[in-house]
Amino acid sequence: MNLISLLPHFVLKHKVITLLCKLKIQDRYTICNFNTHASVLVDLLDPEPRNTFITGVFEPFFFKIALAFLPNNGICFDLGANTGFCSFGLVQQKPNVHYHMFEANEDLVTQIAKSTKLPQNENTFFFNNHCCLSQHDGYSYFNVDHNQTGQSHTSTQDQHGSRIQNMLLDHYCDQNNITQVDFAKIDIEGQEYPAIVGWENFLKHKRVKSLFMESFPRNVQKYGIDIRSPLKFLENRGYQLFLCKKQDFASFAEQPNFVSFAFGNLLVAKFKACDYPVDFSTEVLAVCN
Repeated sequence: MNLISLLPHFVLKHKVITLLCKLKIQDRYTICNFNTHASVLVDLLDPEPRNTFITGVFEPFFFKIALAFLPNNGICFDLGANTGFCSFGLVQQKPNVHYHMFEANEDLVTQIAKSTKLPQNENTFFFNNHCCLSQHDGYSYFNVDHNQTGQSHTSTQDQHGSRIQNMLLDHYCDQNNITQVDFAKIDIEGQEYPAIVGWENFLKHKRVKSLFMESFPRNVQKYGIDIRSPLKFLENRGYQLFLCKKQDFASFAEQPNFVSFAFGNLLVAKFKACDYPVDFSTEVLAVCN
């Protein structure tokens, strides 16, 4: 039952929707229309997707960045796809891009598969991968946070969580005859560094043109990873690092300037990995020279 489609918008509050779902008056899984023309299947008991369902908006700033690097027939990697908002949100403007989505939560992989069949998405190429991104072959254990899937993460203890096959991105690209990735979004709750180490061959040959990566100290600390490690790794392979959000422009970076990229101009502030504060949280743009 899709009761909430009949309710006035001012009634659509988090507590109301949650109650209706728990009482089974409203279907827990429903289609969310966002950013005007995008659609995705969401779990209304998950607070972050529910918020997008209520507001109809998902991070417009992200799409401005992605569109500055994606050609019409390009390749986009969505590392830590979660529900798929980032990839499905690009489809309206970039329907001919090939979207490779990587997610460790099996329930979300199932949701993504259903979202690819929605009318707005069915003519676009999606490649849906259930895995943990790593620098090593084998398996990882993955903890699913059932109250908020965006907080799910690779376990810090052996055999704590679901056993998931690891994937190295270099191997994936070789196996799928991918020679270039135009844009990659990386948001995998502290495992960004192992993921890009597993992509070293592509990165050192500048075959990934741009990356937009979460850089949150609280996420990497539990793994004993220095927040600067992924930044130094990319910088040492010829990538320039930029802050992109006005509220994040800080003294450790250069003065912000408009920079022309392949398909758009962005206001960014260049910085060096060694200057990045250990307690600074943001998303970082990395672009090959």
